[in-house]
Amino acid sequence: MKREERQSLLQRCIKWREANIKEKQFILILSFLVGIFTAIAALFLKFLIHQIQNFLTNNFNATSANYLYLVYPVIGIFLAGWFVRNIVKDDISHGVTKILYAISRRQGRIKRHNIWSSTIASAITIGFGGSVGAEAPIVLTGSQKPIDKEDTDARINLRDAFSYAASEKSAQVTIVFHGKAIAGTRAKKIRTKSFNAFDSVDFPVLATVREGKVLQYIEPPESVKNAAAPDFYKRLDGKVGLCCLTPGFSGAVLDSYFENNDAVVLSGYGTGGIPGGEYYDLYDVIEKWRGKGKTLVVTTQVQSEGSDMGIYRVGRDFKERFSVLESYDMTWESIITKLMWILSETRDEKEIERLFYKPVNYDLIV
Repeated sequence: MKREERQSLLQRCIKWREANIKEKQFILILSFLVGIFTAIAALFLKFLIHQIQNFLTNNFNATSANYLYLVYPVIGIFLAGWFVRNIVKDDISHGVTKILYAISRRQGRIKRHNIWSSTIASAITIGFGGSVGAEAPIVLTGSQKPIDKEDTDARINLRDAFSYAASEKSAQVTIVFHGKAIAGTRAKKIRTKSFNAFDSVDFPVLATVREGKVLQYIEPPESVKNAAAPDFYKRLDGKVGLCCLTPGFSGAVLDSYFENNDAVVLSGYGTGGIPGGEYYDLYDVIEKWRGKGKTLVVTTQVQSEGSDMGIYRVGRDFKERFSVLESYDMTWESIITKLMWILSETRDEKEIERLFYKPVNYDLIV
C-alpha cells in the first residue's frame, strides 16, 4: 500500500471516529487498549527474562558459588550492545525517558523499532544478570476534576507526573499531585474538593514540580540506589481490620473484629491509649484471643506526630500486659497495606514483628 493510500485510510478512520465516537469515550477506549497491551508487553518481557535465566543457570548448584555469575553479566552487556549496533542501528536510550521525550517534544510519536527493541535488549541484559532488574519508579497521579472539564487539574498533574518520573532522582513509589512529590507511604488525601488534595504526613515532600522542572529536596537513600532486583508479590491477606475506639465502645465489637480478621489495627486515643477498668471490657477480649495466631497493632486516631504508648500510664500498662505492635508515625494506609503483605508471607510472630518494623519507603521513622 502506498504512503498516500495509507494516509487517506487513516484520515477516513479519524473522520469516522470524530463523527461516531465522542472524545471522552475515545480516551476511555484508548486507555483500556493501552492498559491491555502494556500488560501483555510486561508479561512477554518477564517471560523472556526468566527463559534466559533458566537456560543459563538450570544446572547450577544453588548452595555453592559459581564463577559464571561473574561472566554472564559481561556477556549479556556485549550481546545487548551488539544487538543495538547491528540490528537496531539506533540509540534506544532508557525506555521511560524515551517515551516521555516523545510525549513532550514529538507529539507522542516514537520510532517503530521502539515497540520491540527495548524489550529484546532489556531481556538480554537482565536475563544475563547485567542489570539490577527491570525496575522503574512508580508515580501515581489523578485529578480533582474530570479531564474533559475546562478547569480540570488532570493535565497539569499528568505533566508533572511525567516530569518527575523522568527525573534521575525519582525512586520507589510516589504520588505527584498539585506540584508536590510525596512518598507513597506518607501520602494522605486531606481535602475532598480542593486541588491541593494530598499532603505528606509527618514527613517532608520529596520534591516540588514547577513548569516541568523538578526541585528535589530529599535524595533517594543509598540502599535504594544500589538495590538488587525488586521482588514482586502476588498475594495479600485482606483480613486486616481497622477498629477505632469511641466513647462507650463495646468489647463485643472488638471480639467480632478478632473473629473475622487475621490482624486488628486498634486505633486508640491521643498517643495510643487503650482504656481499661470496670467500664471497659477490652482487656478481657484481647486476653481471650491471646496466643490464637492474631496480630494486634495499636495506633492513634490523631493524624500527625504518631503514637507513643510509653508517655501515659494507660498506654504503658497495656503494652506491658499484651504482646502488641505499635505503629508510631506510620499512617493508617501504610499499616494496613504492610500487614496485608506480611501476613501473606508468614505467620511467625517474631518474623511479623521484624518485617513490620523494617522501614519501607520512609513509612517508619522512630
